[in-house]
Order: sequence, then structure tokens, then C-alpha cells
Amino acid sequence: DFVRYQEPPLLSYAELVELGTIDEIRPGLKEKMTTLLRTPFLSNEAHYAGAQPILPDVPGLGPSLRVVMWNIERGLRLDEVKLAFTDADAFLQTRDDEIPGTVVSQVKEELEVLQTADILVLQELDWGMKRTGYREVVRELGAALKMNWAYAVEFLEVDPIDLGTEKFDEMPEEERAQLRKDIEVDKDLYRGLHGTAILSRYPIREARVIPLLVQGYDWYRGEKRGVSPIESAK
Repeated sequence: DFVRYQEPPLLSYAELVELGTIDEIRPGLKEKMTTLLRTPFLSNEAHYAGAQPILPDVPGLGPSLRVVMWNIERGLRLDEVKLAFTDADAFLQTRDDEIPGTVVSQVKEELEVLQTADILVLQELDWGMKRTGYREVVRELGAALKMNWAYAVEFLEVDPIDLGTEKFDEMPEEERAQLRKDIEVDKDLYRGLHGTAILSRYPIREARVIPLLVQGYDWYRGEKRGVSPIESAK
């Protein structure tokens, strides 16, 4: 009796643009945003497809629960991340120029650790961002690794450059049009989600999002100040 799949209602592109351009959020949009930030995405599709834990046999410990934590930087190199978890030889071939021969054996050991983990905790995962090809990173990883997963949205990407709404009015006219073209987004695919995921070979009975109510720095307020005089001078 596990939830097969759930996700909170996503915000439309127009709603994300609204969040990025106003200070006081209207009640209906605030409620929808709060639900998205406090409701986990949850998939146990792998469980219903027959996924089983590996329980690696660790010398001196016996069958163990192996947990791996990794910041995958938004999923910018998602295809290589998939290979790291599924195909060590193919992964090494993609990194021939970066991995010295003297450390190949060590890298293989580390890849074996990745591939025998039953629980993964991954930070910085995009969902519907142009910079990562609008891919739903956690969903792709869950399918490739045959793992159940839960995903929590940490914040919404509503910066004008991410949204493709920045006008670059401070730039020379001859550069402005090209810059605006470079940041254009697909409004049907843009979701603006960035968050943390847990992937598990065990079924996930329950997942909760517990937001930190005190933050060290308010990125939203900082970005709203716009381009500083020093940046303009550059």
C-alpha cells in the first residue's frame, strides 16, 4: 500500500513571471506556491516494477545499507551522472581526458560504491529549467536507476534571466537584441523548480518537506535590487 505517484500542482509560466516581478504575492498564488514548496513529489513506480535493494556485503559488517550523498549541480551533466550509477566502463570512456591512469582503479572503486547504494540523497536538481534542457532530473534518474524517489522543491527560479524576461536596458543597443534572444525560454516547458531528492531501492512509505523558517540570506530581495553601479560600470 504505497503511493504510486503524486505531485503538487505546478505553477504556470505566467504565475512564475508574476512571482518574479511583484513584492506582495496575492493570496491565491501564495497558497499555490506554498503547497508546491511544502508538498513532496513521490514515486514508487520502481517498487511496483519489482525493484529490490542490493544490500552490499561489506567486509567486517556483512549485508549493509549503503547511503550516498552527492551534489549533482542541477543535472548539467546528467547523462554522465547516469553512467556513473549504471555503467562504470562507459563513464570512464567519457572522461578519458580528465582521469589520469594512475587513479583509474580508485575511480572504479568509487563507482562501485555509487552503484551499490540503496539510498541516494542528491542536491541541486532542476525540474523544467532551460539550462538543463527542461529535463525532470529526478524522474530521469529514477527511471534509469530503477529506484523510487521523493523530490522537494527548495526554491523557484524566478530571476528575469532564467525566465527570459530580462530586457538588458543597461546594455548597448547592438548587444541587447542578441542577449534577449539568448535567454528566450519555452514557456510551455519552463517549470522553474530547483530542489533536493532522495532515491531509494526500498519503497517510500512517507515523505515530508520541512522548510527552514529562518534563512541566512534572502536571495529574492537581493536580486530585486537590480544591477549595482559597479556592475553597470563594467
